[in-house]
Amino acid sequence: MSIYKQLFLAIGASVLATAATAEPITFTFSGVGDVSTIGASTTLGTNFTFVFTADTSAVVPEVGPPAYFRLYGLSGTFTDGSFQATVSPVLLVENQTAGNIAFYNSGSTLGLGLTDTSAISGYALASSIGPLTSNGTSITLLDTFNGGNFAVTGSNGASGITGLTIVDNSSLTFSSTVSAVPEPSTYGLLAAGLLLLGWRIRATPRHRVT
Repeated sequence: MSIYKQLFLAIGASVLATAATAEPITFTFSGVGDVSTIGASTTLGTNFTFVFTADTSAVVPEVGPPAYFRLYGLSGTFTDGSFQATVSPVLLVENQTAGNIAFYNSGSTLGLGLTDTSAISGYALASSIGPLTSNGTSITLLDTFNGGNFAVTGSNGASGITGLTIVDNSSLTFSSTVSAVPEPSTYGLLAAGLLLLGWRIRATPRHRVT
């Protein structure tokens, strides 16, 4: 098999693999709350953020009713001012029927979530959405996070979150963002360009020095 055929087959396999590769997705819960950490007094009314990353191919649909979509084994970061912690394990659950989304630990202990029947009812954890913000009517807040039920490691390696209470229900927001990956057509153009370059090199006359 010529080197050009090998090159063509390798690039073709890369294009097909890219077409089947799912996209990275980031889930964010943020708001204002009273945060308690190990070895420190409760910090009142500060901005906090939970960020979890995953891949859309890991979404597990569960046929209902109710219709659930789940992401298992997530880990992420919690940030509150200068304090940062890693939070795991996390199970992200979206209930289309009820229109709510929340994260739990592996034992199904609730972390934090919200309900928005108008926006979440058609969501399936695999696309961008939001930010959804509590408006006091259509969004119902699940407003406690018990850090003791999660594996939480703080930025200094010893401290973690022991509790979080939302100060203002209207401050809680949720969003998800899908990161763009190159389209298969991009790799197709690259393959065509490389093949053309190979053909030109092959067609260029070679002059031997005698």
